[in-house]
Amino acid sequence: MTNRDALLKLVASFPLIDNHAHNLLTADSILTCPLEVCFSEARGEALKDAVQTSALKQAIQHLARLYKCAPSWDEIKRVRDTVSYDELCKASFETIGIQSLLLDDGLYDLGNLLDIKKHVGLVEDVRRIVRVESIAESVLKNLIESVNKSHEAVISFAEFEEPLRNQLRSLAESEEVVAFKSIAAYRSGLNINCNLTNEEVAVALGNFLRVYTSSATEQGTLKLTDKVIIDHVVNVAIDIAFENGIPIQFHTGLGDNDLDLLYSNPLYLRPLIEKYKDTKIVLLHASYPYARQAAYLASVYSNVYVDIGLISSLISTSGQQSILRELLELSPTNRMLFSTDGHCHPESFYVSVVQSRDVIGKVLLESVDNKDFTVDEAIKIAKQIFFENSNALYKLNLTPKISSNVDYFAYGVSGEKKISILKSKGVKLVRLAYLDNSSQYRIRLIPIDRFQDYVAFNGVTSLRALTALPFYADKVPKGTGVNASGECIIKPDLSTLLQLPYYPEHAIVHGFFENKWTPVDPEYGKPYLTEDSKYFSLCPRNCLRKIVDAARNDFGISFLAGFESEFVLLKNTQDSVKPIPVDDTLYLLAASFRGNNSAAVIDKIVDSLSQLNIPIEQCHSESASGQFEVVTGPLTPLNTADNCVLTRNTIYDVASQFGLKATFVPKPFNNQAGTGAHLHISLHEINKPEKENDGHSSGLSPYERSFVAGVIHHIKAICAFTLPTAHSYTRTVDHCWAGSWVCWGVENRETPIRVCYRPKKGAKGETTFDINFEHKFVDATSNPYLVISAIIAAGLDGIKRKLELNTPPCLDDPASLTDEERKNLGIVERMPGSLRETLDALKNDTVLIDALGEPLVRCYVGVKESELNFCKDLSAEKQLEALLRIERLSIVAVENLRKHHKHNIKTYKSATRTLLRELTKEFFCLFTNFDEKFDIMAHFPLLIKIVNVLAYFLFLGSSVYSFLFFDDEDTQFSLEDRHPTYITPASYVYGIWGLIHLLLLGFIIYQFFPKADGVVTDGIHWHFLFIALLISLSQSLYESDYLIISWIVTLLVASQVSYVYYTIKNKYPSNSLAETVWIHFPFSLFHAWIVVLAVLGLFAAFTSKDDDDESPSFFIQLLVLIGLLFLEGTAVSYIEKFKGDIAGALVIDWVLIGVAIGQDDTFIRIAAIILAAITTLHIIKALVYDRYIKKVRNPTPFAA
Repeated sequence: MTNRDALLKLVASFPLIDNHAHNLLTADSILTCPLEVCFSEARGEALKDAVQTSALKQAIQHLARLYKCAPSWDEIKRVRDTVSYDELCKASFETIGIQSLLLDDGLYDLGNLLDIKKHVGLVEDVRRIVRVESIAESVLKNLIESVNKSHEAVISFAEFEEPLRNQLRSLAESEEVVAFKSIAAYRSGLNINCNLTNEEVAVALGNFLRVYTSSATEQGTLKLTDKVIIDHVVNVAIDIAFENGIPIQFHTGLGDNDLDLLYSNPLYLRPLIEKYKDTKIVLLHASYPYARQAAYLASVYSNVYVDIGLISSLISTSGQQSILRELLELSPTNRMLFSTDGHCHPESFYVSVVQSRDVIGKVLLESVDNKDFTVDEAIKIAKQIFFENSNALYKLNLTPKISSNVDYFAYGVSGEKKISILKSKGVKLVRLAYLDNSSQYRIRLIPIDRFQDYVAFNGVTSLRALTALPFYADKVPKGTGVNASGECIIKPDLSTLLQLPYYPEHAIVHGFFENKWTPVDPEYGKPYLTEDSKYFSLCPRNCLRKIVDAARNDFGISFLAGFESEFVLLKNTQDSVKPIPVDDTLYLLAASFRGNNSAAVIDKIVDSLSQLNIPIEQCHSESASGQFEVVTGPLTPLNTADNCVLTRNTIYDVASQFGLKATFVPKPFNNQAGTGAHLHISLHEINKPEKENDGHSSGLSPYERSFVAGVIHHIKAICAFTLPTAHSYTRTVDHCWAGSWVCWGVENRETPIRVCYRPKKGAKGETTFDINFEHKFVDATSNPYLVISAIIAAGLDGIKRKLELNTPPCLDDPASLTDEERKNLGIVERMPGSLRETLDALKNDTVLIDALGEPLVRCYVGVKESELNFCKDLSAEKQLEALLRIERLSIVAVENLRKHHKHNIKTYKSATRTLLRELTKEFFCLFTNFDEKFDIMAHFPLLIKIVNVLAYFLFLGSSVYSFLFFDDEDTQFSLEDRHPTYITPASYVYGIWGLIHLLLLGFIIYQFFPKADGVVTDGIHWHFLFIALLISLSQSLYESDYLIISWIVTLLVASQVSYVYYTIKNKYPSNSLAETVWIHFPFSLFHAWIVVLAVLGLFAAFTSKDDDDESPSFFIQLLVLIGLLFLEGTAVSYIEKFKGDIAGALVIDWVLIGVAIGQDDTFIRIAAIILAAITTLHIIKALVYDRYIKKVRNPTPFAA
């Protein structure tokens, strides 16, 4: 484990002392207090807009993970309503690592508070913070009740002073109380008078008494707002706090709308701090927006501490990071304290802790990168803030205990713990992924147990040649420097391990290629001389890591990077010559999100990327038909490249789930703009807090200008990596927003390098700019690791050689200028027009060869020359077709493996063989032009839906024939009359069967809506066809009097229906009324009804009812009773065991009532009535008691 990993692990796992929070509400109060109050200071009408704030949006992401639901506020509240209050508390607290809670129990205006002692069990240790204004109000109220309420009634100073001091002193001496707290900022402001006389206080008491007795007596409320009295109470509290060696906390900064923000500035406390220099004073809530003022006070007064709570649940992530940086600018770290300010609902504690760990980890890591602290110092700071400072200040004498339940996903991650958590979240397979030199995304699927036991820390062996395969075939070209001999190790980088939100049974992890030396290798047995020497020379991820490290170590430069991922959504999933886009709208048009399922696809893509922790800045339609763009936020280069790969993979997979094809090919349509992957890079000089400005007209620093000059100098060689296919050069033509001449521009989208100025507010409110460089000569057929490596290496060469931008920025489309105009601007060269040109340039660029490594460049050039040779006889259309086919094959491969996994994990080997055969067939088609062959997998979702339609009509026809069966004399019989038994219900019961048919017709129609794609193709799959075939066979056998065989087939039907029902119930929860009615409801009814049919079929097969014999034998009565008990038990189990399958229970209840009505035997009728009544009571309990009453009971399960 590296030092950085140790820091991240500690931030994620170290126990917490929450030095300021509030009591939870009792269970009967939670329904009266909206959850939104935990993430906003707004109240009343303003609270409705809390869901539009950054704070609540980030809370939604955390809570969605906690409740394992979709990240929407409505869904979170829906899931929350299905669990009891004690379960909410347990879920929120058990994974966040709070060891001790210090609770201010004065926040009682939002509902009834849970007793402090009842919080023990949620955490190990709980202490009390006394709100001094509440004590003063209690004293005043008691005094007022004891005096005459006439105008002559008075309260003397002594009558108030003595009980106030006695109560405060008694509380301060209590072992339970560890601090006082004042909310003077809310009442009269922090400009507290430290020199009040007793006479002034006495006058204020008299005035307060007169006002109170004339206005508030009827309400029985007392709120202390008199400034003189409050100031006096604070002075008394500080005296007693000092006497007893406890600190006093002050609310500072933001609060409810009744707070005067101006007078909550902690600088007003300066006279108080100076007078009571021996009393410890805690400034709560980072004093936001006065964080720097709080840090200043802590830096110059040894008795001042700064708390960082509240902001984690009320302010955006970027705001939290900014505030923490401001505090660290001045404040001594041994006087910074952690808190959540959690209150009312347990989720407030959960979100605050997860968010705080995230922010503190990122800021400390950033400080290490900026060399503000060493890693060891950062680790010490984290321990101080989280635990040690509070432990010493409040004299808690606790020993930190790291819980095994801490959620390491909060930020930093222990790889081993992360794997365990993924297993607990249902992950069964891990995709060990890498991107080869031809930008093919290749994965190995590893069972999670195997990954945990071995692969995570040892890796898997792989052919060295796997990094040298061209896009068109799995063969090693000549000239790459590698062959079929030798292996390397793919070692997972566990910091990249993530659960896939759109397929939660899979996780994904990227890896590094490491050397594997055997006795036949000269390097065998020799120690690695450097960290880099352990990595395989052809590893793209290590290439980028190495160049970024060199920039930091040799030049003191760090980089941020981000991609604009453009893609096109196609209706046709077949790789035809003419792709069909989902629309023909233009750039930014709102129409691109109307009238088709583009909006739903984009929603799912953005949501999935957010759950993968990929920062999304914006998403919009682009210029070409069906074209969209997702812009991901700036991160370190390696993280950016990883996220770029994940983004592309997510877009492919999500589009496929909606029956669409996403393509990243550079030029899918001849006469429209192409599809790029523009790369933004900004550079930062680590040891310079301010960017050097030497007055250059561009506003660029010397390093920035040299960086751009270096990229321009090497741009033709760089294009070998950024435009890596022959097809790529169909995009970089004149007037197509790609840049066709070698030059640079300021905010010019027709130059290959665009200097971008992003406005921001300066410290004094002025507008300043962040600068980054957009490289437009990049497309998504490239390998992002190699792209960023090449561009940074070229820029560093410019910095090393101090190259200068000797040409002015181009402010026009260079292609529209005359030769003379271009010459005057120093624009004399076109961008490369072919892959051959760029490969020749790369082979002669010794700087890039040395920076990236000669073996990697040699291999890369060999692969690309092989691809060029493959494409030389292909027309542009055939090249496009080849790229589309490769994209589709990668999607088919993953989809096939997913489907096989649903049946049996052991079938993966055969699935892989099948896929290899499929790949071979497709490549054969490519070479022999069998383009028009029908590929069943490309139309797989549509095929299933068509088959479902045919199956439904078979199902319907069979049922109609069975229920309208005619005998030889054309006398109509209903099915229940065909084989009557003593358990056959009245005929009206069979109306359920008709309702099921009607609902299934709705399902058949609804399956063609895009939102039903996943559940139909992956959940229900081919099972509906099997159900229809089997039910038809069962009914035919029943009509032919093959009753035993019919009953056996009915059991098979029941297994299929139950499988479908529980699959869609557990893996595809309903997100809309339509899904409930047309997918979940029909199969809920069906899986209960088929149980009824199985029971009726069993009795028909082995018993009979003689019409002349009205009295069944005792044995028959016993069998009927057993059958009825089975039905009743099944109905109850639907409710109690399977959590609320009320629809299925109602079906069986309906049947039991039908048996009571349809049978004449008294015993059977009574038994059926009793069991129907019991079933009905369970249904009522589930509908009323469990859903509404149980949730508002005051729970008592907080004991450990």
